[in-house]
Amino acid sequence: MMGNASGSTSFVNAKFAEIDKLAHEVQARLWHRYKKLNGGSRPDDATVVLEPGVALAERGYRIQSVSSLGEMYVNGVKREVAGCINPQSRIVSISQLFEPPLQRFTLAHELGHEICHPGVIELHRDVPLEKAGQSRGWKEIEADRFASSFLMPERLVRRQFSECFRVEFIELSEEMAYALCGVGADLVRERYKSIRAIAMLVAATGQFNGRFFAPLNSQFRVSRTAMAIRLEDLGLIRY
Repeated sequence: MMGNASGSTSFVNAKFAEIDKLAHEVQARLWHRYKKLNGGSRPDDATVVLEPGVALAERGYRIQSVSSLGEMYVNGVKREVAGCINPQSRIVSISQLFEPPLQRFTLAHELGHEICHPGVIELHRDVPLEKAGQSRGWKEIEADRFASSFLMPERLVRRQFSECFRVEFIELSEEMAYALCGVGADLVRERYKSIRAIAMLVAATGQFNGRFFAPLNSQFRVSRTAMAIRLEDLGLIRY
């Protein structure tokens, strides 16, 4: 990475834009496939098209669900392995120890390795996003970004966010705090002390200002953490 902060940020933004483009290309192929198989019709729920397992199968991978993939150390802490991709055998293994949203994100993460890191031939093991901690290698960050962009397309997230909350973004004013939590902004900040905490709240809430709806993480079939990170990345949460 470049030495100064602005140069580093520019590099990261450019890299993420490149990864987002790759994710969009895979999405487009899956949409074409779905329309071909369904007479040109579109599904009521767009997320049913965005299946990482289908994209991996199209690239010659076999998906296997296993009872456990063992453990590995991440930043000095022992973690249960959630997924594993073997480019030589063309097998992706997913651990049954995790909930379906985590399994789905892990599949998308492994797809990210396949798309973003071509030519890598060694077996690669991954822990779930929620257990990875803050220190991540660049390849893991890239695979996470691909998974996030693939499963939660920007245009669709913005549309669903707008339908649920009917605002451009959520920022903690008195009015917004009452609409979200039924209490004032100071009390909300006492309970939720960071932008990530607010994002986690928004990602999993099913009501806002007296309206009820399916939480965003449920709509996109991802974990609360994955949804919260995507909301932050898109600037939809401000603290």
